[in-house]
Amino acid sequence: MTLKTADLIDETSNTLTVGADIGGLPGGGGGCGESCKEVISDRFELSLQHEESGLTSSISLSFSEKGRKGIDANDVFYLWPLSTRHANLYMAVGDQAVRGNNLPIEATEVMEFPVHLESTVTGSFTVNWNGSVLPVGMVAELVDVASGTVINLRNTDNHSFDMERLTKRTASGNGFPDAGKLSSVGTEAPVFILRIRPTTTSTEERETLPTVLALNQNYPNPFNPSTTISFALPEQSSVRLEVYDVIGRRVATLIQNEAMPAGRHSTSFDARSLASGVYIYRLVAGDVILTKRMLLIK
Repeated sequence: MTLKTADLIDETSNTLTVGADIGGLPGGGGGCGESCKEVISDRFELSLQHEESGLTSSISLSFSEKGRKGIDANDVFYLWPLSTRHANLYMAVGDQAVRGNNLPIEATEVMEFPVHLESTVTGSFTVNWNGSVLPVGMVAELVDVASGTVINLRNTDNHSFDMERLTKRTASGNGFPDAGKLSSVGTEAPVFILRIRPTTTSTEERETLPTVLALNQNYPNPFNPSTTISFALPEQSSVRLEVYDVIGRRVATLIQNEAMPAGRHSTSFDARSLASGVYIYRLVAGDVILTKRMLLIK
């Protein structure tokens, strides 16, 4: 993509604002054209704060008639951090890392975006939001990958979590990122999955629950070294989730005979100690067994 003089880099928030006459935007054709003139809704923000240091960052969603599930001219790309001390959220849209994502104002399908945390600090974090600015006609959920908790973003306004491992990435070459460089999605597993889906016809919470047991394809796939496995439970069940190699040896137990409520759940699988190849993940919920395959490429 070619940047013009109208394009600005905000060094305090690590964001890039793209001018209206930019050409070659991925997925956006030769410039935003008429889409630059469209009315965009109030932005929905997920604001992160590190409890001990006070470091903050945020990602945002906007909604418009010409918004896209993929990259469009109103998205805001994520840049390499300019500070040596930071805790930055970003979303994965395809293979692009973004801080702001412009979506269709009407949700006609389920859209899921992994949310990553690139951080030089560990410990306790809190994310805050205002669900009242979300457009009507859609459900917005935040899935905590580590715990599998599914949070309806209209029903509460914050969530706390702990992170024990640093997730700062280094660039190739000299090992230092170039200031202001657009970042692609890293290999770290996401901390959240941000899910947008159409509302159901009933206001009763029970009708938003899954109606059948389902095991979803892991994301990303192929992967290296981490991936997310999600599944749906129509009723409370005792759950076991295991990973096997192709000759039937169990290589990991992700959930072991845990009583889990009805709903949608996710968990992370870290395969950095395993060799490249095909692996099988197996979900046992009550008397039902479901399996799928995934590919690790190193």
